[in-house]
Amino acid sequence: MFVKKANAYLALISILMLVLHAAYQLFSYIAFFYNPMLSAAFGFTLLAAVLLHVFLSVVSIFVLHDAKTILYKKLNIRTLIQRISALLMILLLPIHVNEFQLLQNISNGVEFVVLEGFLVMFYAALFLHVSASFTKALITLGWLYDDEKRKAYDRLLMRACALVFVIVAAISIHTHISLINNI
Repeated sequence: MFVKKANAYLALISILMLVLHAAYQLFSYIAFFYNPMLSAAFGFTLLAAVLLHVFLSVVSIFVLHDAKTILYKKLNIRTLIQRISALLMILLLPIHVNEFQLLQNISNGVEFVVLEGFLVMFYAALFLHVSASFTKALITLGWLYDDEKRKAYDRLLMRACALVFVIVAAISIHTHISLINNI
């Protein structure tokens, strides 16, 4: 149970770091003010927390056999969403981290659309993972135990994550179009 609780704390810290990272990035996109040191500080702190979270998740699932067996038959949809979205984020993270270098090397519209598609998939996986995981972390830590409250928090969080996803994707695409037109 120690690993699960440590991982729940780490997940909440990762969400806090994500909010700080996203807020700074969105500010820099909107204001066209970019400080590489500040961006790196938020980004690498978030990355360290996420990598440790991934490690503890793998330990919990595969080493401690949290799911009883790898092919656990009663795997609920929320756990499935968590795992698939986590895998997608891991696979798409290098594209997100290198998006500006990739944007500078784009030679046609098809490459731009493919890159933006991958980035939107990354954002979708990220917000889906947060919305599916947040209340589970609160339950693991013993901070949430009422099922009605959990359902209400889940509904609110799903709506908030959907809204933030649309805003992040729109600002990101708009900024990338502006950058491409100025390269």
